[in-house]
Amino acid sequence: MYELHDGVNPTDRKIFRDLDAQTSAAVKVAQAAREYLGVDLHIQRNEWKTADEALKGWRAAVENAGVYVFKNTFKQKDISGFCSYDDEFPLIYINNSTAKTRQIFTILHELGHVLQGTGGVTKRDDSYINVLSGESREIEVFCNRFAAECLLPTNLIKSELKSTDDVAITQLAAAYKVSRQVVRERSRFVQGDGLAAAFEVM
Repeated sequence: MYELHDGVNPTDRKIFRDLDAQTSAAVKVAQAAREYLGVDLHIQRNEWKTADEALKGWRAAVENAGVYVFKNTFKQKDISGFCSYDDEFPLIYINNSTAKTRQIFTILHELGHVLQGTGGVTKRDDSYINVLSGESREIEVFCNRFAAECLLPTNLIKSELKSTDDVAITQLAAAYKVSRQVVRERSRFVQGDGLAAAFEVM
């Protein structure tokens, strides 16, 4: 990227410089990021008709904010994606053999890492977070909460999810082009469930 662009990121706006994620809670950073990316709930629900359109939309929004997103099929099937932080060309790489909704979550999780000024790897099975400690654990929890809040803001869950049965969860997931797992965990987090409130693992 340095060679292609003569060492200067050509995007007009750079989210990794303009947003400070070091001193704010994940929810506040997510709210600021959605506004910065220009993705409002109307676009997510009504203009993007499929998960594939939503993936393209989120990817374009992140790239327009100065973070390049690449896709490939990984040999390591348990890896959903990773990012490499750089103060000029931060990169996100996602495993395109995973479900579209998983790829969307991975982009936003890795964007959380970029905003924290760190690199990271996202695994399909997030249970590894439970054995982390210290700063490593805090960063992973932040990135999961950041991604979840970007996709389904807390006030949206409170207002639109009237039931936690499978039908209601499926409908909300389809409406906002997210996985049912994200809806379940968001609901548990909002309701103050112990594990979800502590980790919000996706």
